Amino acid sequence: MTSCSRNLPVTYREYKFAADFPILLMEVKSTTPQIDFIHFHNCIEIAFCQSGTMTWNLENQVSSLSPGNICFLPPFFTHGSFFPPQEGEVSCSYLFFNPEQLLAPFYPNGLPSEFTWYQYTDFSKLLSGERFCEEVELIRMIIGELTDRVGHYRTTVRGMVETLLVLLYRKHQGCSVFGGGG
Repeated sequence: MTSCSRNLPVTYREYKFAADFPILLMEVKSTTPQIDFIHFHNCIEIAFCQSGTMTWNLENQVSSLSPGNICFLPPFFTHGSFFPPQEGEVSCSYLFFNPEQLLAPFYPNGLPSEFTWYQYTDFSKLLSGERFCEEVELIRMIIGELTDRVGHYRTTVRGMVETLLVLLYRKHQGCSVFGGGG
């Protein structure tokens, strides 16, 4: 990663979710370079790169996201992304959600700390598809469920998000602040 030398204005982007199913899927496909602004928002963002390369500014650290890899950003984390000039199409899917709201039907008294690990852990935001293959497959399945909307897809998505957060918790237990336990 290299530092970003530009001073860019930072914007707050609020996502308003449906009360009964607080998750959004956005899909972006482009063949032309695109620039995004530096921002933060009130929810988790997961970006899954399917083709092409994306450049990310993650709190003034610039790095690339390549096909098969994911970017996991906690709420209020300053970031921006853009598609640099390249051959072919860039395709990326984005999931936005608030786990406390999304998983409330499973945990009406609040989420256990295993589901909010990202709030108090220092971890790499770019996750390799090779090291996080189960998580990447779950994200693909969540995207498929949100796209197809077949019967009981909401319950299925909630269960997969729950599983995704537990799997990520297990892999990040050794990160600073957790103290390594297990």
